[in-house]
Amino acid sequence: MNLLASYNLTEARKDKTTSPVEVWRIQRPIEALRKNLNWTIDESVGIFPEVKKAKDVTEKEMQKRIDYFKKYNMVWGSYYTNPFIHTFTMIAQEKSKTKFVMDVDDNVFDIDPLNPIHVSVEKKYLEFLKGIVIDAKYITTTTEHLANILREHRTYRDPESVVVIPNMISTDVYKPGEFDNDDKIVIGYAGGASHYGDLHNTGLYDALVKIMHEHKNVYVKSIGMFFDKYLPKSRYEFVYGERGADAWYKLYSKLNFDIAFAPLEDTTFTRCKSNIKWQEYSLMGIPTVASKVGPYADTIKHGSDGYLVENTYEAWYNALKLFVTNATLRKKIGNKAKERVINEFSIEKNWQKIQEGLESIKNI
Repeated sequence: MNLLASYNLTEARKDKTTSPVEVWRIQRPIEALRKNLNWTIDESVGIFPEVKKAKDVTEKEMQKRIDYFKKYNMVWGSYYTNPFIHTFTMIAQEKSKTKFVMDVDDNVFDIDPLNPIHVSVEKKYLEFLKGIVIDAKYITTTTEHLANILREHRTYRDPESVVVIPNMISTDVYKPGEFDNDDKIVIGYAGGASHYGDLHNTGLYDALVKIMHEHKNVYVKSIGMFFDKYLPKSRYEFVYGERGADAWYKLYSKLNFDIAFAPLEDTTFTRCKSNIKWQEYSLMGIPTVASKVGPYADTIKHGSDGYLVENTYEAWYNALKLFVTNATLRKKIGNKAKERVINEFSIEKNWQKIQEGLESIKNI
């Protein structure tokens, strides 16, 4: 296999960086393939790195890229966000006979209105994004549930053109640190602002407020999403970090959470999410209390390597109280979850799933 991994399929970023999603979904997987296989794997930032506008794609530039792509069986990267680049990419795919594979990690057809994508992306790109997901010849994605949703919208494409390569965690970059919270109990959350609805519409937030008022040794920390004013200010901390995926790994490795929570509303969008938060928490040895929804319901073994709750205030309150008052349970579940994640979800032990997924597309 000759594989070209392309970061930011639309155009090269000025600082040559990649997004965290591209690191998790493309960069870490190809590092694993490079380590374990004799494939030829190259990397590129941008399919047409010198192109800024449609007029820049001259016949000469187009032929140069087509000749370049002919060296590879496959080009694998993340979402397109530019209509004319998508068009030129489809042309390049036909002329070079190289398979272009786009990775899709969300259900773009049912985005929650509270998701910031609706504000920052919808007007300009969202309808286009839906169109290219339908039109793209080959797609990799995170879960079988999301794959089936994508297939439903891609009625004129072969169902086998959507292939699942599950999210896997790299034990090489997440390095748990030692910490001692003394008599404090830290309940933590890491996730972006798109999870606002998950926090407030599941019963979790009110349960968290009550737990903090009842137990004065309980503190809350959040990464990525700032909680509003109702938490006791002296016992709530928003953790700031540097930008970039590597900074995220370093930040995660310093977490001192005793308990983590992972709420998800039960919607068509959230049911397509992956279990990556549980993986990240678990690799740190942190026990997770999660909504009994989608990826968590499908993965977590309740009471063994995590704790599943219905999305009601009572269920969240009872679960958090149980963990706050039972250090033995916290340690037991945290250790079991860490062991399972390393064995069943680490990229180091499960990299063959990436190989199998890409080879299945090659053989279509």
